[in-house]
Amino acid sequence: MPRRYGDAYYSLGMLFGAGAFRARRGRKTGGPAVPLRISRPGAGSLEAKLAQAVPGDHLVDLRAARTATAEVRDWLGEQHLHRSFGANVPRFTYRLHHPPTVPAEDYDGLAYVDTSTCSRPLP
Repeated sequence: MPRRYGDAYYSLGMLFGAGAFRARRGRKTGGPAVPLRISRPGAGSLEAKLAQAVPGDHLVDLRAARTATAEVRDWLGEQHLHRSFGANVPRFTYRLHHPPTVPAEDYDGLAYVDTSTCSRPLP
């Protein structure tokens, strides 16, 4: 996509501190998604560091951060663990899924929501 749209493409990562989200359990491809709760992330996670830097909901424009101090640019160029959830999650181990990301390489911006609430299906 970035090649097709150039600078008009903006990859926004969505992270949250605690709360709930909706997903299907296991490998089910049909049926309803169910509410799942999640507690605060571990101290070393990307989410925890964003919450510590700026309490509350916020947006970090990583394109603008390219002109930040060398220390900030270095931190954004390092690998960090973050929680990752999709439309389907493992039944019990979804809380343990922490893949690595390099924010400056993987995203143009990060949206952080302190407390997530579950989506509600339309009737």
